[in-house]
Amino acid sequence: MKYRQLTKEQFESLHEDFAKFLATQSIDAKEWKQIKKEKAQVAEEEMNIFSDVVWDDVLTKTAYVEHFSKTSVNLFKCDENEIHRIAINITWDINLLEQKGFEWLMQNPMDNSVEIFKGSKPYEGERNLEIFDLIEKKQSGIFHIASTNKIKWLFFLTKVASIINAQEKIMIVDNSDWILKPPHDSSLDISKINSLGISITSFDIALIELHEIVATQRTKH
Repeated sequence: MKYRQLTKEQFESLHEDFAKFLATQSIDAKEWKQIKKEKAQVAEEEMNIFSDVVWDDVLTKTAYVEHFSKTSVNLFKCDENEIHRIAINITWDINLLEQKGFEWLMQNPMDNSVEIFKGSKPYEGERNLEIFDLIEKKQSGIFHIASTNKIKWLFFLTKVASIINAQEKIMIVDNSDWILKPPHDSSLDISKINSLGISITSFDIALIELHEIVATQRTKH
């Protein structure tokens, strides 16, 4: 089947529509009961076909999708050819599922603990299937934001220090006798946020932008 079979509760809420669906095939309540008893596979196929019809109708009409968790909100606008997303993440222990937590977010959208990301991307396949997949996965949680290329800490510090004229403040220490040593690779996996079409600036481009910001600030002073 194209999507997934409706749940028992969903079938119960749509029992009249399902009855009309069966009627189009000249199947009444008595015959349906017999089919379920004697031809389980046929009954299963009928339920699958009806489920796909319902899902297609619902997804075609879907314009917005939202996911809420305790510390994050994901809002999607589903246009005809592309999907837009706003992801909101709170960095402290809050419960957005409760009215008090949600009201705090509405009153403090610019708080330093509120991280907001935006992105758009065209559908890679069939629109309804992608929206269905989005609904089923309910993407939420932690989304890493980092450079698209891996770099060493010393290289990072040296480059940034050269822009803000702080090279003399960099100290190279011997950590051979440290009990707790930093991991060899502390890079972040950004594949989750990339899958949503949110573009991440590379380190090289970020350096250029930082240099321009610092230069502008110095000119002002």
